[in-house]
Formats: sequence, structure tokens, C-alpha cells
Amino acid sequence: ALMFIQVILKGFGVIEKSILGHLFGTSFITDVYMNARDIAFYLFQMVEQVIMHSFLPVFVQRQREHGEQDAWRLASTTFNLLITLMAIIAVVGMLFTRQILPLFVPDWFSATATVDPRLIPLLILLTRWMLVAVIFMSTSSLTYCLLNSYKQFALPASADLVLKGAVLLFAILFAHAWGPYALAVGFVCGALAKLAVHGIGLRQQLQEYRPVIAISHPGFKRFLILALPLLAGVLVSILRQVMDQRFTSSLASGSLTALKFAKTLTDTPVTIFPYAFGIALFPFLADIAVAGDKARLRQMLMSATRMMILIFIPLAVLIIMLREPLVIAVFGPKSLQAAEPLQLYACGMLVGALEIIVLQFFFAMSDTLWPTIIGFAVVPLHIGMSYLGVYDWKIGVLGIALALLVSKGTKVFILYALIRKRLGALEGRKTLILLGKVALSLLPMFLLLWAAVNFLPEPGAVKGRLQKVLVLVPYFLTGGVGLATYLFVLHALHVDEMTLLLARVRGKLRRGHSSANA
Repeated sequence: ALMFIQVILKGFGVIEKSILGHLFGTSFITDVYMNARDIAFYLFQMVEQVIMHSFLPVFVQRQREHGEQDAWRLASTTFNLLITLMAIIAVVGMLFTRQILPLFVPDWFSATATVDPRLIPLLILLTRWMLVAVIFMSTSSLTYCLLNSYKQFALPASADLVLKGAVLLFAILFAHAWGPYALAVGFVCGALAKLAVHGIGLRQQLQEYRPVIAISHPGFKRFLILALPLLAGVLVSILRQVMDQRFTSSLASGSLTALKFAKTLTDTPVTIFPYAFGIALFPFLADIAVAGDKARLRQMLMSATRMMILIFIPLAVLIIMLREPLVIAVFGPKSLQAAEPLQLYACGMLVGALEIIVLQFFFAMSDTLWPTIIGFAVVPLHIGMSYLGVYDWKIGVLGIALALLVSKGTKVFILYALIRKRLGALEGRKTLILLGKVALSLLPMFLLLWAAVNFLPEPGAVKGRLQKVLVLVPYFLTGGVGLATYLFVLHALHVDEMTLLLARVRGKLRRGHSSANA
């Protein structure tokens, strides 16, 4: 149920950006909306990460050892302080919006700025709307945790659909007339509705709620002790995102939007496939790690690594070759600026997938320290490369995309090097052989895509909505044929993972056929 909801959430996110892309393209309007939303999400992300990983274990412990009333005294204190703090932050933010915004987009407020004169007033108003939404979104992080503590998982996850659905509904109904204001209003309504859904799920437990702020409560002190190091980690992560935002303010109009659109296309498969794989893998890894079976852990790590290679290398080739038709199909011809960073983000999909996989092995071995330290260490690398790319190398958004690829790649390389010391040699020869077979399997797919790009009509040059759709169809049919050819050649080369997958599918089909006959 959770994975199904995750897929729908990602779909809603793509549709939201698709509407923006088709209406406004990579213009100053979408840049303004993305900047206002990002500022609000920094606050939400900070609260969500801290609450999720530090409040829940303390609440469950107090509930088990001291009873429901004591646990809810902790919950009431945290809730009351959180909503008060977020309301104060929102009010201060709304009063001093013009003074705060230069921290995030300094070049838009500089004396030599050449931005559209409508940009600053629009940014200020949208940011104020988003700050209102942050009050409800941040508070819902706590109610989400409370529902999880009572073993309710589908309801809080469904409440995220309510938030995304409200934004999407307002975008579809009102974006053409209201512009980006429609999405901002949708965020406020969706955030409030999300909190209301959580309240319905907690309606029985809320009888224990009290309007108190007991900062001397032992559970609250324990919560703060756990929260402080997490807060430091989240702030470092947010710093990277803020610096990216600052750098794009000095680039051409639509640069931030181009990055967001490109990253959405590559983040969606990375979130769905490796995330699902990691969730399914983790309980088994924890058992094997406790048993101390390093050989089995090593085998599972490399099997998962090779599976990610089989999936994401051809997907990257497909996205890079068909980047312009893909951007036009999803975001419209006004958003072609996103095709440029999409190339580098596509290269980073395998890196992102491997990061998710290898982290599961560290966590299964009860090691959260080294991944955190390495995460801290690569942030300066990312910021430094982004700065050089934007200001010295003059490659614009490609500099920021390249910085992410290099910093994430460095992190994954170090993580694999560290885990090799614990598990032993990581089957390097077998992985190299697989890479060779993948390269051979990709050759016919590459030739098909090259022919499509060079001989089919350019989709950006065609006018009329129906004509654009008709022109795009051959590109994606070619992509589908190319992927099928890739899989066929892999099977012909006797790739173990491909053979195992086909055997599993055939086994399922046989069992299904036998059950139907019975």
C-alpha cells in the first residue's frame, strides 16, 4: 500500500510540474514559484527529519514504560511548542519577507539586477502564502509520527496524497487564470487538509491531549538530546540546496525551473525502483548482519549493485538520447531549457540508486556514523564545484548538475570502499564482466535511438498540439523497441541476473496457470 501511494505521489509531482511547464515553460514565473516553494520546504524538511527520527522512539518508550497519559504529555508539549514556533516563524517571515529573500536569491535584489520588474512582488506574495502552509505542514510531521506509533501507516501516507491532490486540483482548475497563485493556494488548503486527515486518524487518542508546555518532562529532554545532532545533519543538507538556489539567481531566467524539471524526471525512477528494493531488502539484511554472515551480505550487496547497473545504465542512455522529445512530452516546448541539465542528472541516476542500496547495508550493520560523516564531507565539494561551474567555467546550470554528480559519486565510492573493508573483496571481476555485456547489449539500442534522433522530424519545430503528439510517438516507440532489444541481447549473453529474473517470471506464470486450472 505504501509503495503504491509513493508511485501516485511521484505521478502527482510530475503532473504538477507538467502543468507549470506547458503554461509558463522555464520562465521567471516558474522560477518565482519554485523559489517560494523551496523556502517553505526547507523549514518543513528541517522539522520533518528531526521529528520523524527523534520523537517517535521517545514517545513509544514513554508509552510503554509510563503509560498513555505520560506519553501524551510529551506529545502535547511538543505539539504546542511546534505550532507556536512555526506560527512565530511564519509571521516574522511574512513581515520581513523582502529582507529575508536576498539570502536565497541575492542577484535578484542586487543594484545591477536586470530581472523582470514583476518578479519581486510576485516572489514576496507567493513566499508569504507558502509560509502559511508551512505551519500546517510542519505540525503534520508530528501527527504523522503519532499515527505511525499506533501502527497506522496507510492513513498518514494517504494524507500526503490529499496535500498533493489539492495542489494538483487547484493547478488544473485555476492555474490558467490565476497563474502560480493557484498552486500556492492549493498548498495552503492541502496542508490544512493533510493535518485534518491525521486528526481523524487520531480522534480517539486526542482525548489525551492537554494545552500544556512541560519542558521539564524527562521525555521532552530526551527528545531534544536526540534531535540536536539530527538538526545539524539536516541543516548541512539544506545548506547545499540553499547555495544551489543562490547560484541560479545569477543565471538566465528559468534556470532554477530547468534544474527542477530535469531532476523530477530522473528522481522518479530512482525513488521508485531502488527505494522499493531497499525497503524489501532491509529486514533480511538486518537478520543476516546480526547472524554475522559477511559472505552472504557481500553476495547480496553485489547482486543488488549489478541489478541497479542493469536497470539504470540503459535508462540513462534512453533519457540522454531522447531528452528533447521527453521534455517536450512532459513539460511542453516552452521548457526545452531543462534538456541540458537532464543529461547530467540522467548520468547520476545510477549513482543515486547505488547510494540508496549501500546505505541499507550500513544501517543493517547499525552504522549511521560513517554515512553521516561522509555526507557532511561532500557538501563543501558540491558547493565549491557549483560555484566554479557558474562563475568561473561559465557553464550555467550544467555546473550545478555536474557538482551533484561528482559529490554524490564521491560519496558512493567512499561508502563502497569502507564496506569493502568489512565484507571483503566485492566481486570486482564479475561486475566488470557484467559492464562489458551491458555495453554490448546497449549497442543496438544506441543505434536505434541515434537513427530516431537524426532522421525523425524535430518535435520542437512542429506546430499544433495533435501534430506534436503524432511526431513524439515514433520516438517513444523506438525507445521501447530499443529497450526490448537490450533485454534480448542480455539474455542471449547469459547474464545471470537476467536469467534468474526470467526464471522467476516463468515460475510465477506456471503457478498462476496451475491455480487457474485447479
